[in-house]
Amino acid sequence: MIAPVLDTTNKSLENATQTLVKGLLVLEAVSRDKTGKGVRLVDICRQLDIHKSTAHRLLGTLEALGYLEQSNENDRYRLGLKVLSLSASLMASLEVRSQAFPLLNELMLRVKHAVHLVILDIQKGEAVYIDKVDSPQPVRMYTYVGIRFPANCTASGKAIMAYISEEKLGPILSNLQSRTVNSVVTPDAMRHELEQIRAKGYALDDEENAIGIRCVAAPIFDHTRSVIASVCISAASAYLAPQEMPNIAPDVVETAQRISERMGYRL
Repeated sequence: MIAPVLDTTNKSLENATQTLVKGLLVLEAVSRDKTGKGVRLVDICRQLDIHKSTAHRLLGTLEALGYLEQSNENDRYRLGLKVLSLSASLMASLEVRSQAFPLLNELMLRVKHAVHLVILDIQKGEAVYIDKVDSPQPVRMYTYVGIRFPANCTASGKAIMAYISEEKLGPILSNLQSRTVNSVVTPDAMRHELEQIRAKGYALDDEENAIGIRCVAAPIFDHTRSVIASVCISAASAYLAPQEMPNIAPDVVETAQRISERMGYRL
């Protein structure tokens, strides 16, 4: 049976939620196939107790989006390549976390500042923090695993943006966000800064995301030489003066390079 959803006074929202739930349940039902032959439409209807027309519509939508594939020979459905791409992205994030953590901790012990591991959500143009090692400083960073910030306002986001393709960069530059008076919000200025980041090998955030916080970040690459994440140190401005940021950058760059090597990157 279909699991109930939360009550809501918005009928259109309720209908959309019900459709989403049914679609996800169809995807789960197909994923449970152990035969390798795929799942038939009648099997979906029976497992989920839904009408044939509803099941056919949901299967057709998931197929059109690439989450399912249909065999013309036996009219069965199996998982599509889109699911693989999603799982590959998740596995890459999990792998870089496991490979990076010991080195993040080493960096924190050297610099005595909070250290973060960050990935870039291309579609939303946001830096996503996927790991953190806190510092011994009395002033702690308010960041946490899962927090997001506009990528253009953070050293961690800019360190990744500097190495992505123009196809991916363009949409981000067309929607630059402002967090403080120091945020870079024009495409030309951001492109100039990204050029400097590539030249230096690291990115800076001088109170661009939050007043009172400074950050230094460097990119992490994988075995295909593609940028996949960044390592970033963050500190209260009272503990990290602007002139000290370039001095601490080599430690951040070295850590990023060592993580990249663990991910298979070779010069």
